[in-house]
Amino acid sequence: RVIVTCGPSYRVTCYADHSWHLELQSKENAYQADLWHRPEGLPLWYGKTVPSALTQHSITYGYNWAGNVEGWIRLGAEEKAIAVKGLGIRERYVAVDSSAAELGAWEDWGWVAFDEVHCSLYDMRAGMKDFSVYNLLTKKHYASDGTLRGGEHKGDVMNISHSDWVFFRELDGFFPENYHIYISTEDGVLHVKAHVANATTWGVTFQVPDNPLATLMFDRVEGEWLHADGTRQTLHNGRGTMSIRQWHAYPSV
Repeated sequence: RVIVTCGPSYRVTCYADHSWHLELQSKENAYQADLWHRPEGLPLWYGKTVPSALTQHSITYGYNWAGNVEGWIRLGAEEKAIAVKGLGIRERYVAVDSSAAELGAWEDWGWVAFDEVHCSLYDMRAGMKDFSVYNLLTKKHYASDGTLRGGEHKGDVMNISHSDWVFFRELDGFFPENYHIYISTEDGVLHVKAHVANATTWGVTFQVPDNPLATLMFDRVEGEWLHADGTRQTLHNGRGTMSIRQWHAYPSV
């Protein structure tokens, strides 16, 4: 096993069966948590052997891995803990190089998961876009080849479209209420429709330079797999989130 700590507030124990045990406590004692993450299928890699060049000077390795989450959370001085059971995703992220200026353009970076399919994807408008899809039923993995440029529609391999934009005061910007995600693989097409219910911001300083982000929480995720032979398969129990970066680096402009 491997134990990772970040002071007394954060401890993760990684086991040989790929399960992670997270023990968390905020400095202000606003919450405590004891959670287990047990992944399903395979990790959704980006930059496993060759680094993923999000932009020219923003280079990463890592993966997202969806799986079952179980444990408890205790809020403030409450004696009784809240039981947690559901699905979540964990990320291993290594930044070889990073440029806040280059990352200032719009970006979608998120994941969706169904009982049958897990998917991780991003579209960096100023750089590249990438996807990783794992079919839990057929045990097959599909990944982009690293040549897709952000914002382009190369051969309709992967498209993300937005609609019904709303203003989010905490971000000082707009985000889309509805997502349509289209990914083409050798064995068919994954089509996802997702609706945003809420959002939380992070990295917001409103000072130059500033690259504020928001994580959008989906309350409704519908999916379909269109097989190569033309048959359609409805996907079940869709969940997911999407992190976005604001349109421009400087909110005051």
